[in-house]
Amino acid sequence: MGKIRTTYSKEIKEKAVRLYFEEGVGSTTIGRELGIPSHKIVMRWVRHFENEGLEGLEEKRGKSRGFRKGRLRKHPMSLEVSRSKESSSKKSIENSPVRVILYAP
Repeated sequence: MGKIRTTYSKEIKEKAVRLYFEEGVGSTTIGRELGIPSHKIVMRWVRHFENEGLEGLEEKRGKSRGFRKGRLRKHPMSLEVSRSKESSSKKSIENSPVRVILYAP
């Protein structure tokens, strides 16, 4: 069975990043002070903050990424192309011959 990842609040992440940048405290020391088991977690938060700002510190697990839920597409389509493909597949299903066999008891 896999390990369960601990979810840290945005306030703890902000405090860790502030200590790192403003006070020059190392990631290992920050981890010890805040009760974070690995300095790599702190460095991940720092990297997310550098790339995305405060939004990078928000929890991302369990949130949809696009206009449709699910994993990202390898080749994203525009909304119009996606809808036209859906409508054409519905039409082909509607026009296809279907046999219905009913069984009476």
